[in-house]
Amino acid sequence: MLLCLLVVATETRAAAPAGGKAKLRDLVTLPRINLEIDCSWDVDEGFTFAPNPPDVPAEVAALTKAMTGRPSDAERYLRLGNVYDWNHDTTNAHAAYAAALRLYRQQVELQPDDGPLLIKFADALHHADKEDEADSVLRRAVQVEPKAWRGWLARGRFFLGRAFDALSSPPTSGRDRAPGRDVVTWLLGRRPSPEQVARSQQALADAHEAMNRAVTLAPRQSEARAGRAAFYCAQGELEATFRLIRGEESDPTTISRAAFTRAGLPDLWEAARLDRTNYVLITCAAGFEAFAEVATKFKAEPPPPKLIDTLPEASQRSIREAVAWLTDLSQSPNRRLAGGALEGLGFLQTFAFADNAGALQNARRAVAADSTLESAWDLLLALLDDPGHLDELVRAGEKRVQLNGSARNHFILAKCYDRRGDLSRTEGELRQAQRLDPKDFPATLGLAAVCLKGDDPTLLAQAEQWLDKAYRLLDPNDTSLEGRLHGIDFLLTASLYHGLTDHLDLARQTARQVFKIDKENEHAKEILAALGGG
Repeated sequence: MLLCLLVVATETRAAAPAGGKAKLRDLVTLPRINLEIDCSWDVDEGFTFAPNPPDVPAEVAALTKAMTGRPSDAERYLRLGNVYDWNHDTTNAHAAYAAALRLYRQQVELQPDDGPLLIKFADALHHADKEDEADSVLRRAVQVEPKAWRGWLARGRFFLGRAFDALSSPPTSGRDRAPGRDVVTWLLGRRPSPEQVARSQQALADAHEAMNRAVTLAPRQSEARAGRAAFYCAQGELEATFRLIRGEESDPTTISRAAFTRAGLPDLWEAARLDRTNYVLITCAAGFEAFAEVATKFKAEPPPPKLIDTLPEASQRSIREAVAWLTDLSQSPNRRLAGGALEGLGFLQTFAFADNAGALQNARRAVAADSTLESAWDLLLALLDDPGHLDELVRAGEKRVQLNGSARNHFILAKCYDRRGDLSRTEGELRQAQRLDPKDFPATLGLAAVCLKGDDPTLLAQAEQWLDKAYRLLDPNDTSLEGRLHGIDFLLTASLYHGLTDHLDLARQTARQVFKIDKENEHAKEILAALGGG
C-alpha cells in the first residue's frame, strides 16, 4: 500500500471547502507522456533525432521467437537486454545480457582475432558490468586490427562511458548510465571526490585520443566524425561539471548548455555531408547549430519563437542548407527515407522557423510516406493538440492505433479522447493499454485519474487501488525526464485523491512534495489553492 495512504487511518478528516470537490475534479488530468521530438546525443549511441520508442511486449515476443539456440543468438539477446533496460526491467535485462555474453564467449573462442566480433563482445561485457574485461577485449581488438577505425571508435566510446561512471559512487550500470539529456540531475545527485574527478579526467583524455585516432584513420567516414562530435558534447558537460565541483561555477544549468559546444560542429556537419542520406545527422547538425547559439546567447531568458533570425549569418546559411538537403530527401522513392526527412523538416520548421503550419503539413506527409515512423506520429499529434484541430487529433490517434496497437499508442489515443472530453472512450483506451502492458505506468495512473474525474463515491476505492499499483511501478532511481514526470504526476494525482476523500492536510502535504522536484509547478499551486491552503 501507499505509505501516504496508510497515514489516512490516523488523520482527522476535514471537509473540502464549499464547491471545492468540483474544483478538485476539474484539476484531475491524465499523466503526461514525453514525446521526444528533439535532437540529442548519447554516450553509447551518438546523435539521435526523435528516437522511436520500442513496443516492448511486441519486440520481446519477436526477439524470443527468432531465437535459434545457436551462438548467433548473441546479438538478439543483447538487443533483448536493451529493450528490457528501456522498460526499467532490470532482472530480465541482466538475464538477457548474461545470455548474450555466454554466446559471444563461445564465438570468440573460435575466432579470437576477429576485430568486429571482439567489439560486439566488449559491448556485451559493458552491459554486463564487466568493465575491466571489456577494456581488455577492446585493447585486443585494436591490437589485431590497428588500422581499423571502428575499434578505435568503440574504444573512445568505452572511455567516454568510464569518464561519466568515474563520477558515480558506486558506479551505475545499464539504463542508469547518464544519457546526455539527463546529465545535470545524474551528476549533481552525486558528490564526486577529487580522486574520482581525476579518474574521470584521465578517461576523458583517453577517449579523446581514441576518437582522434579513429578520425585520422577514416577522415571520410561519417560514423567516425559523428562519434568525435558526440565526444565534444560529453567533454563540454564533464568540464563544466569539474568547474562546478571546484567551485569555479555555481549555476548547474551550465552543464547542459556546455554540451552544445561549437567544438563538435565541424565534425557533425562533415558527418552529415559525408552521408547525405542520413536525415538524422542532417537534422541534428542543424539543430545543434541553433542549440549552440541558444546556449550562449539566451542564458537567462527563452529564445524568440523565430530563432533563425537571431542566428549569425553563417549559422543561418548552414541551417537553410540542411533544410534544402532534407527537402531533396523528402522526394526519395524510399518511403522510410522520405518520411524521416519530412519529420526532420517539420522539427526544424517548429524549432527554428516558428512555422507550425508548414511543420503540420510535413508531419502529415511524413506519416503518409511511412506510417511506421512512431516519432513522426508523435510530431503530428503534438502539432494537432490545439482546440482548432481536436477532431483531426482524434482521427490521427485512432489511425495510429489501427496501424500499431501498442500500449503506448492506446494511452496516447486516451489522451486524445480526453482532450475532446470523451471520458468513456478515454477509460476504454486506458484499460486496453493496461491490459497490453500491466507495467505501463501512465496507463495505470491514468485509470486512477479517470476514477477521480467521476462524482460517484464508489469510484474512489477503485482510484486508491490504481494509485497503489502505480506507486509500485515507480522507479525511485530513475532521474530521467520521464522518471521525473512520473513522480510529479503521481504526487499530483495522489494529492487530489486525498482532497476528494477529505484528508486535506495530507492532500496539501502531498502537493507540496511536488516542489522538491519542480519548484514552480503551476498544477501543484492550483491544487493547493483549491484545497484552501498555500
